[in-house]
Amino acid sequence: MLEEEYAQFSVPRDQWLPDWDVTLSVNTSAFPKTAKVKKNMTDEEQDAIRTSNEAIRAERQTTVDEISTKIAKFKRDFIGAPVRRALLDVKAGKTTTPCEIPYRKDEKYWIVSGGAGSASFYISFNFGN
Repeated sequence: MLEEEYAQFSVPRDQWLPDWDVTLSVNTSAFPKTAKVKKNMTDEEQDAIRTSNEAIRAERQTTVDEISTKIAKFKRDFIGAPVRRALLDVKAGKTTTPCEIPYRKDEKYWIVSGGAGSASFYISFNFGN
């Protein structure tokens, strides 16, 4: 699911940053570019370029907003992927081994699909300072 959903941002595994589980990249070179207004242009040409540039900026902002929203959802999808997999296994009637996910320093959670239409979710909390 992650590979399909975030394919446009994914970086090949051999290019991931050291000590990172996943590396994403956004190619901004494909964003629409504005044109320059030159002094030797007529007023009509300058106004046409300014109008065009406003439309290009609006299009670029829409693209940036879509990418930002998608990347903001990545953490949810990345952390939730084992939960999703376990629930799909439950739906398919499979029993899987527990999957341990280190969530924060000294905190983990486990998801286990029971196979008989159930899944268990275990959480380890650190209540220390």
